[in-house]
Amino acid sequence: MPTSAYRSFVADNDLQEKILALAKPVIVDGALSFEQASASIRQLFDPRELSPTLAREITAAYQALDGSPAVGFQAFLEEHAPDEGLISGSFLSGFASRTLDAEAVMRAIADRIRTSSSLYELIIMTPETRFLAALEEHPEGKAVLEAIDKYLDDYGRQVFNLDFVEPALAEEPLPFVMSLKALVRDAGYDLVARQRDVAKMRRSKFVAALKFFKGKQRFAFLNRYFTARVNYPSREEALFFMGAAWAVLRPLALELGRRLASIGTLEQPDDVFYLTHDELRAAIAARTENRAMPELKSKASDQRALRDRRLRMNQPAAIPDLPDKQGPWSTLRNNEAGEGVLRGFAVSPGSVTGVASVIMSPQEFGKMKPGSILVCPLTTPAWTQLFPHATGLVTDIGSILAHGSIVAREYGIPAVLGIGDVTQRVKSGQTIAVDGDRGTVTILEG
Repeated sequence: MPTSAYRSFVADNDLQEKILALAKPVIVDGALSFEQASASIRQLFDPRELSPTLAREITAAYQALDGSPAVGFQAFLEEHAPDEGLISGSFLSGFASRTLDAEAVMRAIADRIRTSSSLYELIIMTPETRFLAALEEHPEGKAVLEAIDKYLDDYGRQVFNLDFVEPALAEEPLPFVMSLKALVRDAGYDLVARQRDVAKMRRSKFVAALKFFKGKQRFAFLNRYFTARVNYPSREEALFFMGAAWAVLRPLALELGRRLASIGTLEQPDDVFYLTHDELRAAIAARTENRAMPELKSKASDQRALRDRRLRMNQPAAIPDLPDKQGPWSTLRNNEAGEGVLRGFAVSPGSVTGVASVIMSPQEFGKMKPGSILVCPLTTPAWTQLFPHATGLVTDIGSILAHGSIVAREYGIPAVLGIGDVTQRVKSGQTIAVDGDRGTVTILEG
Protein backbone atom coordinates (compact mmCIF):
# COMPACT_ATOMS: atom_id res chain seq x y z
CA MET A 1 0.00 0.00 0.00
CA PRO A 2 1.44 3.42 -0.90
CA THR A 3 2.15 5.68 2.09
CA SER A 4 -0.45 8.21 0.99
CA ALA A 5 -3.10 5.50 0.71
CA TYR A 6 -2.22 4.12 4.15
CA ARG A 7 -2.54 7.58 5.72
CA SER A 8 -5.89 8.13 4.01
CA PHE A 9 -7.15 4.76 5.20
CA VAL A 10 -6.16 5.53 8.81
CA ALA A 11 -7.72 9.01 8.66
CA ASP A 12 -10.95 7.81 6.99
CA ASN A 13 -11.46 5.20 9.70
CA ASP A 14 -10.30 7.41 12.60
CA LEU A 15 -7.62 4.88 13.62
CA GLN A 16 -4.65 7.09 14.49
CA GLU A 17 -5.30 7.45 18.23
CA LYS A 18 -6.34 3.82 18.57
CA ILE A 19 -3.12 2.62 16.87
CA LEU A 20 -0.96 4.81 19.12
CA ALA A 21 -2.77 3.51 22.20
CA LEU A 22 -2.19 -0.11 21.17
CA ALA A 23 1.41 0.27 19.95
CA LYS A 24 3.02 -0.48 23.28
CA PRO A 25 5.33 -3.40 24.02
CA VAL A 26 4.87 -5.86 26.86
CA ILE A 27 7.42 -7.99 28.70
CA VAL A 28 7.37 -11.63 27.54
CA ASP A 29 9.94 -14.04 29.01
CA GLY A 30 12.01 -11.09 30.19
CA ALA A 31 12.13 -9.32 26.82
CA LEU A 32 10.14 -6.60 25.06
CA SER A 33 7.54 -7.95 22.63
CA PHE A 34 5.26 -6.18 20.15
CA GLU A 35 3.44 -9.37 19.09
CA GLN A 36 0.34 -8.67 21.15
CA ALA A 37 0.26 -5.04 19.96
CA SER A 38 0.60 -6.12 16.32
CA ALA A 39 -2.24 -8.61 16.66
CA SER A 40 -4.49 -5.97 18.24
CA ILE A 41 -3.72 -3.42 15.51
CA ARG A 42 -4.45 -6.02 12.82
CA GLN A 43 -7.87 -6.51 14.38
CA LEU A 44 -8.53 -2.80 13.85
CA PHE A 45 -7.84 -3.16 10.13
CA ASP A 46 -9.55 -6.49 9.37
CA PRO A 47 -13.27 -5.47 9.49
CA ARG A 48 -12.76 -2.29 7.45
CA GLU A 49 -13.05 -2.02 3.70
CA LEU A 50 -11.05 0.13 1.32
CA SER A 51 -12.93 2.97 -0.28
CA PRO A 52 -13.21 2.78 -4.10
CA THR A 53 -10.84 5.76 -4.37
CA LEU A 54 -8.16 4.11 -2.25
CA ALA A 55 -8.59 0.81 -4.08
CA ARG A 56 -7.98 2.57 -7.40
CA GLU A 57 -4.92 4.37 -5.98
CA ILE A 58 -3.36 1.13 -4.78
CA THR A 59 -4.16 -0.66 -8.04
CA ALA A 60 -2.66 2.18 -10.07
CA ALA A 61 0.51 2.15 -7.95
CA TYR A 62 1.07 -1.55 -8.60
CA GLN A 63 0.29 -1.20 -12.31
CA ALA A 64 2.73 1.68 -12.61
CA LEU A 65 5.35 -0.40 -10.85
CA ASP A 66 4.89 -3.35 -13.25
CA GLY A 67 6.13 -5.62 -10.50
CA SER A 68 9.37 -3.67 -9.86
CA PRO A 69 11.39 -0.83 -11.44
CA ALA A 70 13.61 -3.30 -13.30
CA VAL A 71 10.66 -5.37 -14.53
CA GLY A 72 8.86 -2.21 -15.68
CA PHE A 73 11.98 -1.11 -17.55
CA GLN A 74 12.23 -4.51 -19.25
CA ALA A 75 8.55 -4.41 -20.26
CA PHE A 76 9.05 -0.93 -21.77
CA LEU A 77 11.98 -2.14 -23.90
CA GLU A 78 10.09 -5.22 -25.08
CA GLU A 79 7.09 -3.12 -26.10
CA HIS A 80 8.84 -0.17 -27.75
CA ALA A 81 12.10 -1.67 -29.05
CA PRO A 82 11.37 -5.35 -29.73
CA ASP A 83 13.85 -5.66 -32.61
CA GLU A 84 16.74 -3.59 -31.25
CA GLY A 85 18.31 -6.27 -29.05
CA LEU A 86 17.84 -4.16 -25.91
CA ILE A 87 17.22 -5.79 -22.54
CA SER A 88 17.25 -4.09 -19.18
CA GLY A 89 20.31 -6.10 -18.21
CA SER A 90 22.32 -4.24 -20.86
CA PHE A 91 21.88 -1.01 -18.90
CA LEU A 92 22.27 -2.46 -15.38
CA SER A 93 25.53 -4.37 -15.82
CA GLY A 94 28.87 -3.98 -14.14
CA PHE A 95 28.10 -1.65 -11.25
CA ALA A 96 29.91 -1.90 -7.91
CA SER A 97 28.37 -4.32 -5.42
CA ARG A 98 29.09 -6.39 -2.34
CA THR A 99 29.41 -9.41 -4.61
CA LEU A 100 32.30 -7.83 -6.51
CA ASP A 101 33.83 -6.64 -3.23
CA ALA A 102 33.75 -10.23 -1.98
CA GLU A 103 35.41 -11.48 -5.15
CA ALA A 104 38.19 -8.89 -4.83
CA VAL A 105 38.90 -10.02 -1.26
CA MET A 106 38.82 -13.69 -2.25
CA ARG A 107 41.22 -13.02 -5.14
CA ALA A 108 43.60 -11.23 -2.77
CA ILE A 109 43.65 -14.32 -0.52
CA ALA A 110 44.27 -16.57 -3.53
CA ASP A 111 47.11 -14.30 -4.72
CA ARG A 112 48.76 -14.45 -1.28
CA ILE A 113 48.64 -18.25 -1.31
CA ARG A 114 49.84 -18.45 -4.92
CA THR A 115 52.92 -16.32 -4.27
CA SER A 116 54.14 -18.69 -1.53
CA SER A 117 55.38 -22.01 -2.88
CA SER A 118 54.78 -23.78 0.44
CA LEU A 119 51.23 -22.41 0.83
CA TYR A 120 50.49 -23.23 -2.81
CA GLU A 121 51.62 -26.81 -2.26
CA LEU A 122 49.57 -26.99 0.95
CA ILE A 123 46.25 -26.01 -0.65
CA ILE A 124 46.80 -28.15 -3.77
CA MET A 125 47.87 -31.29 -1.90
CA THR A 126 45.62 -31.06 1.17
CA PRO A 127 41.99 -32.29 0.98
CA GLU A 128 39.54 -29.36 1.27
CA THR A 129 38.06 -30.76 4.47
CA ARG A 130 41.46 -30.53 6.23
CA PHE A 131 42.87 -27.35 4.70
CA LEU A 132 41.88 -24.83 7.39
CA ALA A 133 43.23 -27.09 10.16
CA ALA A 134 46.46 -27.60 8.22
CA LEU A 135 46.76 -23.85 7.73
CA GLU A 136 46.73 -23.35 11.50
CA GLU A 137 49.84 -25.52 11.79
CA HIS A 138 51.70 -23.99 8.84
CA PRO A 139 54.43 -21.43 9.69
CA GLU A 140 53.10 -19.02 7.03
CA GLY A 141 49.46 -19.77 7.69
CA LYS A 142 48.53 -17.20 10.33
CA ALA A 143 48.10 -14.19 8.01
CA VAL A 144 46.12 -16.21 5.46
CA LEU A 145 43.92 -17.70 8.16
CA GLU A 146 43.19 -14.23 9.55
CA ALA A 147 42.26 -13.03 6.05
CA ILE A 148 39.94 -16.01 5.59
CA ASP A 149 38.31 -15.43 8.97
CA LYS A 150 37.69 -11.79 8.05
CA TYR A 151 36.25 -12.79 4.68
CA LEU A 152 33.87 -15.24 6.35
CA ASP A 153 32.90 -12.63 8.92
CA ASP A 154 32.18 -10.00 6.26
CA TYR A 155 30.74 -12.13 3.46
CA GLY A 156 30.26 -15.64 4.84
CA ARG A 157 26.99 -15.03 6.64
CA GLN A 158 25.03 -15.52 3.44
CA VAL A 159 22.66 -18.44 2.95
CA PHE A 160 22.66 -21.07 0.23
CA ASN A 161 18.87 -21.19 0.30
CA LEU A 162 16.05 -19.82 2.43
CA ASP A 163 16.03 -22.72 4.88
CA PHE A 164 17.19 -22.39 8.49
CA VAL A 165 18.25 -26.04 8.46
CA GLU A 166 21.14 -25.25 6.13
CA PRO A 167 24.19 -23.63 7.76
CA ALA A 168 25.65 -20.39 6.41
CA LEU A 169 29.09 -20.33 4.82
CA ALA A 170 30.80 -19.00 7.96
CA GLU A 171 29.46 -21.98 9.90
CA GLU A 172 30.52 -24.58 7.34
CA PRO A 173 33.15 -22.98 5.04
CA LEU A 174 33.93 -26.08 2.94
CA PRO A 175 32.34 -24.63 -0.24
CA PHE A 176 34.51 -21.52 0.22
CA VAL A 177 37.66 -23.65 0.50
CA MET A 178 36.67 -25.50 -2.70
CA SER A 179 36.23 -22.22 -4.57
CA LEU A 180 39.45 -20.76 -3.14
CA LYS A 181 41.41 -23.82 -4.24
CA ALA A 182 40.03 -23.50 -7.77
CA LEU A 183 40.93 -19.80 -7.85
CA VAL A 184 44.48 -20.53 -6.68
CA ARG A 185 44.85 -23.07 -9.49
CA ASP A 186 43.39 -20.78 -12.14
CA ALA A 187 43.13 -17.02 -11.54
CA GLY A 188 41.08 -16.61 -14.73
CA TYR A 189 40.35 -13.15 -16.08
CA ASP A 190 41.57 -9.80 -14.77
CA LEU A 191 38.82 -8.37 -12.55
CA VAL A 192 39.54 -4.70 -13.26
CA ALA A 193 39.81 -5.21 -17.02
CA ARG A 194 36.60 -7.21 -17.09
CA GLN A 195 34.64 -4.54 -15.26
CA ARG A 196 36.07 -1.89 -17.58
CA ASP A 197 34.86 -3.88 -20.61
CA VAL A 198 31.40 -4.35 -19.07
CA ALA A 199 31.10 -0.61 -18.38
CA LYS A 200 32.15 0.17 -21.95
CA MET A 201 29.46 -2.15 -23.34
CA ARG A 202 26.86 -0.62 -21.02
CA ARG A 203 27.68 2.88 -22.24
CA SER A 204 27.50 1.83 -25.88
CA LYS A 205 24.04 0.32 -25.34
CA PHE A 206 22.91 3.49 -23.59
CA VAL A 207 24.07 5.65 -26.52
CA ALA A 208 22.33 3.31 -28.97
CA ALA A 209 19.09 3.57 -27.00
CA LEU A 210 19.26 7.38 -26.94
CA LYS A 211 19.64 7.38 -30.72
CA PHE A 212 16.72 4.99 -31.19
CA PHE A 213 14.17 6.61 -28.87
CA LYS A 214 12.86 10.02 -29.94
CA GLY A 215 10.75 12.71 -28.27
CA LYS A 216 8.41 11.48 -25.54
CA GLN A 217 9.65 7.92 -25.87
CA ARG A 218 13.18 9.05 -25.06
CA PHE A 219 11.88 10.82 -21.96
CA ALA A 220 9.95 7.68 -20.99
CA PHE A 221 13.08 5.57 -21.54
CA LEU A 222 15.22 7.85 -19.37
CA ASN A 223 12.56 7.94 -16.64
CA ARG A 224 12.38 4.15 -16.45
CA TYR A 225 16.14 3.76 -16.74
CA PHE A 226 16.94 6.09 -13.86
CA THR A 227 14.15 4.63 -11.72
CA ALA A 228 15.56 1.15 -12.26
CA ARG A 229 19.16 2.30 -11.80
CA VAL A 230 18.41 3.96 -8.45
CA ASN A 231 16.21 1.20 -7.00
CA TYR A 232 17.76 -1.87 -8.58
CA PRO A 233 20.71 -2.28 -6.13
CA SER A 234 18.32 -2.32 -3.16
CA ARG A 235 17.16 -5.82 -4.02
CA GLU A 236 20.64 -7.30 -3.64
CA GLU A 237 21.38 -5.21 -0.54
CA ALA A 238 18.19 -6.48 1.10
CA LEU A 239 19.12 -10.09 0.34
CA PHE A 240 22.63 -9.54 1.74
CA PHE A 241 21.36 -8.20 5.07
CA MET A 242 18.62 -10.82 5.26
CA GLY A 243 21.35 -13.44 5.03
CA ALA A 244 23.31 -11.68 7.77
CA ALA A 245 20.25 -11.79 10.04
CA TRP A 246 19.71 -15.44 9.17
CA ALA A 247 23.22 -16.27 10.39
CA VAL A 248 22.51 -14.51 13.70
CA LEU A 249 19.25 -16.36 14.31
CA ARG A 250 20.52 -19.85 13.47
CA PRO A 251 23.06 -20.15 16.36
CA LEU A 252 20.40 -18.88 18.78
CA ALA A 253 17.96 -21.49 17.50
CA LEU A 254 20.61 -24.21 17.85
CA GLU A 255 21.32 -23.14 21.44
CA LEU A 256 17.61 -23.52 22.16
CA GLY A 257 17.78 -26.95 20.53
CA ARG A 258 20.73 -27.95 22.72
CA ARG A 259 18.85 -26.97 25.87
CA LEU A 260 15.75 -28.87 24.81
CA ALA A 261 17.84 -31.92 23.87
CA SER A 262 19.58 -31.87 27.26
CA ILE A 263 16.25 -32.21 29.05
CA GLY A 264 14.96 -34.95 26.72
CA THR A 265 12.49 -33.01 24.58
CA LEU A 266 14.59 -33.32 21.41
CA GLU A 267 16.88 -36.03 20.10
CA GLN A 268 19.46 -33.58 18.72
CA PRO A 269 19.82 -29.77 18.64
CA ASP A 270 18.84 -29.23 15.00
CA ASP A 271 15.48 -30.92 15.63
CA VAL A 272 14.47 -27.41 16.65
CA PHE A 273 14.09 -26.50 12.97
CA TYR A 274 11.37 -29.11 12.47
CA LEU A 275 8.92 -27.87 15.09
CA THR A 276 6.31 -25.14 14.88
CA HIS A 277 6.29 -21.88 16.79
CA ASP A 278 3.56 -23.12 19.14
CA GLU A 279 5.35 -26.42 19.76
CA LEU A 280 8.57 -24.60 20.68
CA ARG A 281 6.75 -22.23 23.03
CA ALA A 282 5.17 -25.22 24.76
CA ALA A 283 8.57 -26.95 24.99
CA ILE A 284 10.17 -23.81 26.48
CA ALA A 285 7.36 -23.48 29.02
CA ALA A 286 7.78 -27.15 29.99
CA ARG A 287 11.52 -26.72 30.41
CA THR A 288 11.03 -23.84 32.85
CA GLU A 289 9.15 -26.39 34.97
CA ASN A 290 11.96 -28.94 34.44
CA ARG A 291 9.66 -31.11 32.32
CA ALA A 292 10.44 -32.76 29.00
CA MET A 293 8.06 -33.23 26.07
CA PRO A 294 9.49 -36.43 24.51
CA GLU A 295 6.55 -36.68 22.11
CA LEU A 296 8.17 -33.86 20.11
CA LYS A 297 11.05 -36.17 19.19
CA SER A 298 8.85 -38.20 16.87
CA LYS A 299 7.25 -35.02 15.49
CA ALA A 300 10.68 -33.62 14.57
CA SER A 301 11.76 -36.96 13.12
CA ASP A 302 8.64 -37.15 10.92
CA GLN A 303 9.14 -33.59 9.67
CA ARG A 304 12.80 -34.27 8.92
CA ALA A 305 11.87 -37.33 6.87
CA LEU A 306 9.19 -35.30 5.05
CA ARG A 307 11.74 -32.62 4.15
CA ASP A 308 14.14 -35.27 2.81
CA ARG A 309 11.40 -36.69 0.58
CA ARG A 310 10.46 -33.24 -0.70
CA LEU A 311 14.08 -32.47 -1.57
CA ARG A 312 13.92 -35.31 -4.09
CA MET A 313 10.96 -33.71 -5.87
CA ASN A 314 11.10 -31.26 -8.78
CA GLN A 315 9.99 -28.09 -7.09
CA PRO A 316 7.44 -25.74 -8.70
CA ALA A 317 8.48 -22.21 -9.59
CA ALA A 318 5.73 -20.68 -7.48
CA ILE A 319 2.96 -21.73 -5.11
CA PRO A 320 0.22 -21.26 -6.19
CA ASP A 321 1.12 -21.67 -9.84
CA LEU A 322 1.41 -18.47 -11.87
CA PRO A 323 -1.18 -18.48 -14.66
CA ASP A 324 0.83 -16.23 -17.01
CA LYS A 325 4.15 -17.92 -17.75
CA GLN A 326 5.35 -14.85 -19.66
CA GLY A 327 4.24 -12.19 -17.15
CA PRO A 328 6.45 -9.95 -14.99
CA TRP A 329 6.24 -12.34 -12.04
CA SER A 330 7.07 -15.47 -14.07
CA THR A 331 10.15 -17.40 -13.03
CA LEU A 332 10.23 -20.17 -15.63
CA ARG A 333 9.24 -21.02 -19.18
CA ASN A 334 8.06 -24.39 -20.41
CA ASN A 335 10.15 -26.26 -22.98
CA GLU A 336 8.89 -29.30 -24.83
CA ALA A 337 10.73 -32.58 -24.36
CA GLY A 338 13.43 -33.25 -26.95
CA GLU A 339 13.98 -29.61 -27.93
CA GLY A 340 17.60 -28.78 -28.72
CA VAL A 341 17.10 -25.06 -28.21
CA LEU A 342 15.82 -24.24 -24.72
CA ARG A 343 14.14 -20.91 -24.00
CA GLY A 344 14.25 -18.94 -20.77
CA PHE A 345 14.53 -15.30 -19.70
CA ALA A 346 17.23 -13.14 -21.26
CA VAL A 347 18.65 -11.42 -18.17
CA SER A 348 22.30 -10.61 -18.91
CA PRO A 349 23.49 -9.74 -22.43
CA GLY A 350 26.12 -11.44 -24.54
CA SER A 351 26.70 -14.93 -25.87
CA VAL A 352 29.14 -17.69 -25.00
CA THR A 353 29.79 -21.26 -26.08
CA GLY A 354 31.51 -23.60 -23.66
CA VAL A 355 31.45 -26.64 -21.45
CA ALA A 356 28.72 -26.91 -18.81
CA SER A 357 29.32 -27.46 -15.10
CA VAL A 358 26.06 -28.72 -13.57
CA ILE A 359 26.12 -27.89 -9.85
CA MET A 360 23.09 -28.94 -7.83
CA SER A 361 24.13 -27.97 -4.28
CA PRO A 362 26.97 -26.40 -2.24
CA GLN A 363 28.37 -29.89 -1.65
CA GLU A 364 29.21 -29.98 -5.37
CA PHE A 365 31.05 -26.64 -5.56
CA GLY A 366 34.30 -28.53 -6.03
CA LYS A 367 32.98 -29.84 -9.37
CA MET A 368 32.88 -26.35 -10.87
CA LYS A 369 35.39 -26.20 -13.72
CA PRO A 370 37.14 -22.84 -14.24
CA GLY A 371 36.06 -21.23 -17.49
CA SER A 372 32.87 -23.28 -17.76
CA ILE A 373 29.19 -22.30 -17.89
CA LEU A 374 27.46 -22.66 -14.52
CA VAL A 375 24.21 -24.63 -14.77
CA CYS A 376 22.27 -24.88 -11.51
CA PRO A 377 18.73 -24.83 -10.05
CA LEU A 378 19.06 -21.21 -8.79
CA THR A 379 21.56 -19.04 -6.93
CA THR A 380 21.66 -17.10 -3.66
CA PRO A 381 24.44 -14.81 -2.36
CA ALA A 382 26.43 -17.76 -1.00
CA TRP A 383 26.67 -19.16 -4.54
CA THR A 384 28.44 -16.10 -5.92
CA GLN A 385 31.88 -17.50 -5.02
CA LEU A 386 31.43 -19.68 -8.13
CA PHE A 387 31.02 -16.71 -10.46
CA PRO A 388 34.76 -15.93 -10.77
CA HIS A 389 35.05 -19.32 -12.50
CA ALA A 390 31.97 -18.97 -14.74
CA THR A 391 31.75 -17.70 -18.32
CA GLY A 392 27.96 -17.91 -18.35
CA LEU A 393 24.96 -18.79 -16.17
CA VAL A 394 21.89 -20.95 -16.81
CA THR A 395 19.26 -21.86 -14.18
CA ASP A 396 16.03 -23.78 -13.76
CA ILE A 397 14.26 -20.95 -11.93
CA GLY A 398 14.62 -17.16 -12.04
CA SER A 399 13.95 -14.09 -14.12
CA ILE A 400 15.07 -10.48 -14.49
CA LEU A 401 15.20 -9.75 -10.73
CA ALA A 402 16.54 -13.09 -9.52
CA HIS A 403 19.80 -13.01 -7.59
CA GLY A 404 21.59 -14.89 -10.39
CA SER A 405 20.58 -12.36 -13.03
CA ILE A 406 21.77 -9.43 -10.89
CA VAL A 407 25.15 -11.03 -10.20
CA ALA A 408 25.58 -12.14 -13.82
CA ARG A 409 25.12 -8.52 -14.92
CA GLU A 410 27.60 -7.35 -12.28
CA TYR A 411 30.12 -9.84 -13.64
CA GLY A 412 29.25 -9.12 -17.26
CA ILE A 413 28.60 -12.76 -18.19
CA PRO A 414 25.71 -13.92 -20.41
CA ALA A 415 22.83 -15.47 -18.50
CA VAL A 416 19.55 -17.20 -19.30
CA LEU A 417 17.32 -18.04 -16.33
CA GLY A 418 14.02 -19.81 -15.79
CA ILE A 419 14.39 -22.64 -18.32
CA GLY A 420 12.51 -24.94 -15.94
CA ASP A 421 14.46 -28.20 -16.09
CA VAL A 422 17.81 -27.33 -17.64
CA THR A 423 19.68 -29.16 -14.86
CA GLN A 424 17.93 -32.35 -16.00
CA ARG A 425 18.53 -31.77 -19.72
CA VAL A 426 22.16 -30.66 -19.62
CA LYS A 427 24.99 -32.81 -18.26
CA SER A 428 28.36 -31.69 -16.96
CA GLY A 429 30.89 -31.74 -19.80
CA GLN A 430 28.37 -31.07 -22.56
CA THR A 431 29.02 -28.14 -24.89
CA ILE A 432 26.23 -25.57 -24.83
CA ALA A 433 25.69 -22.11 -26.33
CA VAL A 434 24.14 -19.40 -24.16
CA ASP A 435 22.56 -16.34 -25.80
CA GLY A 436 21.82 -13.78 -23.10
CA ASP A 437 20.18 -11.39 -25.58
CA ARG A 438 17.65 -13.83 -27.01
CA GLY A 439 17.18 -15.94 -23.91
CA THR A 440 18.17 -19.26 -25.47
CA VAL A 441 20.44 -22.18 -24.57
CA THR A 442 21.44 -24.61 -27.32
CA ILE A 443 22.78 -28.08 -26.51
CA LEU A 444 25.49 -28.65 -29.10
CA GLU A 445 27.23 -31.89 -28.21
CA GLY A 446 28.23 -34.29 -25.49
